[in-house]
Amino acid sequence: MTSSLSPQVNNIVKLSAHGMKKERGVSHREDLETLIRALLPDLSDPDLEKLFDALGAAGMPTEDLRYEDFILWLYQPVAEETSTRQPVETYDSEEIDEEARRRGLWQAELVAAAERACREYPEDKVRQYFREVSARLESEEYLSHVKGQYFQCVDLDHDGKISFIEAASVIAKSLKCVADIEGSHELPRMKDIRRAFDAHDTLVFGRGHMGADEFLNLMRYLQVRVAAAALPMSKYFRP
Repeated sequence: MTSSLSPQVNNIVKLSAHGMKKERGVSHREDLETLIRALLPDLSDPDLEKLFDALGAAGMPTEDLRYEDFILWLYQPVAEETSTRQPVETYDSEEIDEEARRRGLWQAELVAAAERACREYPEDKVRQYFREVSARLESEEYLSHVKGQYFQCVDLDHDGKISFIEAASVIAKSLKCVADIEGSHELPRMKDIRRAFDAHDTLVFGRGHMGADEFLNLMRYLQVRVAAAALPMSKYFRP
């Protein structure tokens, strides 16, 4: 059955076939459709219907599938359809100390990205490029936008904090953007989405939830990742 689907939907179907069992905390189909379109904005209406048909054929619930289950399995790589499932890589998020979570990853990632770029491009131009990136991410305009309008947009339940479920699609889209710019076009791994979130998840709002400050540092980190990938296209490095 999956051979008639587009590659994008075929990938989702493979993931869904390995999905979790039905649990409490479920969503209605219309809510799930909204989530799918947020994660896969290019998905056509026919492919969306094929996706739900395939989910049903695989024995997955289509009217009461949990958000978290869908997100977790959407971006988790699986082996080709075989009788045995490949083990999933895991890590202990508690290995990240609280102070590191408060700082976030963006400044260290910016330094590391600059060092990598200096191996291929003139150092003075690399340093200038990343100074501009840093200035933009520390600007009052960027801070106000992310902590204000954008935070409210991502905070789907308007409870004043960002959960992993709410942040997952933002992280995934940014990492997919990096992959597209770099040419690999790979879907983000669930492990990488989780790591990005956990590295900025402090105890201020409890594990699994971010306030505006934590979310700001997460977004800065993702922007540094995108900026590093886009560096060769900058005016500083074009012929």
